[in-house]
Amino acid sequence: MRCTTLILLACGLVSFAADKPKIPAMAGAENDRVELSATLVLDPAEIKTLLGSELPPGIVLVEIKAIPKGDDPLSIGRDDFTLISHRDGQRSGPYAPTQLAGKDVLVVSQQSGDGYSQHRGPTWSGLPVSIGRSKQAPGAGATPPEKETEATVQRDTDKEKSNPLLDALEAKVLPDSKETKDEIAGYLFFPLEGKQKAKDLELIYKGPAGRLMMPFRQ
Repeated sequence: MRCTTLILLACGLVSFAADKPKIPAMAGAENDRVELSATLVLDPAEIKTLLGSELPPGIVLVEIKAIPKGDDPLSIGRDDFTLISHRDGQRSGPYAPTQLAGKDVLVVSQQSGDGYSQHRGPTWSGLPVSIGRSKQAPGAGATPPEKETEATVQRDTDKEKSNPLLDALEAKVLPDSKETKDEIAGYLFFPLEGKQKAKDLELIYKGPAGRLMMPFRQ
């Protein structure tokens, strides 16, 4: 009987731990012109719950609330914010919704070519595209078939085609506001590579209200 009671108690503790809600990572700062608060979401499953759609890999979400202070109105914009990682030195600005779920499509193809050159190509949704022609170096044996990689952008002109992710992003993204005295709120979407922890991340505001540093804490 005692053994059964202990087992049931242990199961209850495990269940409680599993159901315990996660404490969000938050940050905040203020001066005499603005009060800012930010909530960081790293888990892709939580991001999907908030948006109703999945984001591409390597994107984190930050919810921003900004309250203008004082007598003068204030403008708040997405480009006022930068996310930095103290773990590996990454530093990024937020993506616009169309950069994450736009109608442009990147097409990478290989064609015959000659010679060799390699350089960094354009960046598409945060991912570098290498464009070049490959040929085995002299003296390294038989030369393999030569190929040239080309990257082109094709625009989807079907305006009637629904894009649920783009609709969700545009509805919830932090708006670029005109000067206002009202509270402004919305989401920012930052590219961030690798496995990051909230304690290593910091949000920087640099805009009309000055400069504020907001390290995240749980």
